[in-house]
Amino acid sequence: MLPDETKQKGNMDVTGAALLSIGVVLFTLFTTDEHWMYLAGCLAALVLFAARIKRASNPFIEPYLFVRKKFIAGTVTGCIILGMVAGFLSMVPYLMRSVHHLSTGMIGAGIIFPGAMSVMLFGMLGGILVDKKGHHLVFYIGSLMIIGGFLTIAMLADQSPWIVTAMLIFVFGGLSFVKTVISTVVSDALEEKEAGAGMGMLNFACFLSEGIGVAIVGGLLSRRLLDFPLLPMLWNAVADLYSNLLLLFSVVIVAGSMLYTLAYIRKRSRRI
Repeated sequence: MLPDETKQKGNMDVTGAALLSIGVVLFTLFTTDEHWMYLAGCLAALVLFAARIKRASNPFIEPYLFVRKKFIAGTVTGCIILGMVAGFLSMVPYLMRSVHHLSTGMIGAGIIFPGAMSVMLFGMLGGILVDKKGHHLVFYIGSLMIIGGFLTIAMLADQSPWIVTAMLIFVFGGLSFVKTVISTVVSDALEEKEAGAGMGMLNFACFLSEGIGVAIVGGLLSRRLLDFPLLPMLWNAVADLYSNLLLLFSVVIVAGSMLYTLAYIRKRSRRI
């Protein structure tokens, strides 16, 4: 429930936006080229950005949002999960072409489209479940759906491509559940006057994490650091790289779920 905010005169923080953009671009370059100068430049730009928003009259991102621990925890959790799912989706066409030799049209219409359409159904279902069962249960259901989809594809990556189609429905559905919960817990962590800036930052951070997730996956695919046999049930050696990436994604999703638990479950239990 966003407040009825009034407009105020002021100038956009162009300097802050530029510093943050430079930091993001340099980090993205680091994920693909692995040149440490890019990472050093990224850190320098982010330090300057932090100093800028503290003294700017109309900062690009309100600095008081960073002291809201539950807000930051929810935002980081959303970024982790959305970034991994975005990276996975960018990987699917490569998996389908290199392992199953499918055409571009078949990949888009036959493999990805059914899962994309399921987002509408699961989005409505997630909203209903949040109201009736609470957002914590819905979050863990969504996380388990994503992890289950990743692990199933990891173990059966070289089998029928329709397995990927079915698991994409679970991944998209789980993502819908998680996004619904993250929006709820993040907004609850904000005061009414902070809702506009806070939800804007959440959307900005999630879009940013999706782009970074795609860049990281692109770097891992090109460098082929994970291209080695790990799961014995795979017969096609070409599938090893994609299978190992999905195992890595699953571990990262578990880490994001643990962060959510520490921020929203564990503390509440201690107070009780």
